Amino acid sequence: MKKYLYQTLILIGICGGVLFVVGLWAYDEEVGKSEIIKAVFEFNKNDEIPDILPLIEDKVAPLESMFSRIISPNPLNQIAGGGALNFTSVLTTAEIIAETNEERIKADLPALSESTKLNLAARDRVDDMFKRQYFSHTSPDGSGVGEAVSQNNYSYIVVGENLAAGYFKDNNALVKAWMDSPGHKANILARRYYDIGAAAREGMFKGDRVRLAVQIFGAPIDLCPTPNAYLKDKIYNNKKRIDELEPQLAKLKTELDGQKVGLDGAPKKIREYNKLAGEFNNLITTTQTMIKQYNSSVVVFNSCAQNK
Repeated sequence: MKKYLYQTLILIGICGGVLFVVGLWAYDEEVGKSEIIKAVFEFNKNDEIPDILPLIEDKVAPLESMFSRIISPNPLNQIAGGGALNFTSVLTTAEIIAETNEERIKADLPALSESTKLNLAARDRVDDMFKRQYFSHTSPDGSGVGEAVSQNNYSYIVVGENLAAGYFKDNNALVKAWMDSPGHKANILARRYYDIGAAAREGMFKGDRVRLAVQIFGAPIDLCPTPNAYLKDKIYNNKKRIDELEPQLAKLKTELDGQKVGLDGAPKKIREYNKLAGEFNNLITTTQTMIKQYNSSVVVFNSCAQNK
């Protein structure tokens, strides 16, 4: 008797459970939003549609520019005065620098240090003017002394250039010609410079055999506390990655907003979007912090450099 009673109770329990589930299903069909039914019939949580991660809208701030300047008085052209090269004296880098430093010492100024890098830059400038037949601080392609010294790995706060073309009989005559010109004299006697380079040579220039000469003066960049170059490179790399992510995120967002992704594919596509969005937001935040740090160091550098 007890055995039949237990079997009856079990059967009643099973029937009751079935009726409960069916009742809940019917309720969910009626209401359409039952969280209980979702809990009962949801087997794969990975199919839930996640929220779309919002993007940080702040734009990456620009980097401050480091101060630098170039001082270049109008080229000294004495070719028009006429003349001819019938001198045996050769213009040399060493003698041009020696004559220049003699003028500075006369004016109670310290002598300039000869810079191999500036010598090379001066030589490049002379050779280029002969090769392309121009006499100017700016070459036909728009480059000038700034590019010349940079190509020879001289980083500067201030750089100055004196140019001369004519029939100078010797190094003394060349430097004297510059000293007789107010703008060129100002470069020679400027306190701001620490280094010097020079070059001169003879050659054919627009049908005449003449001498072209270049002086380059420099105040090197390490006179002031320079911003961290590694940090600057890191900022540029981050900005490059941000630029790569923006179109990818825009494309995914368009697909999601335009419902081009079916319900079955939406969770996967949103997770893909959110992964890129998380990387994007993190890059924006960290890069902004780096830029503030870098720009602060540029302000300190510029305050120093502008007094040179």
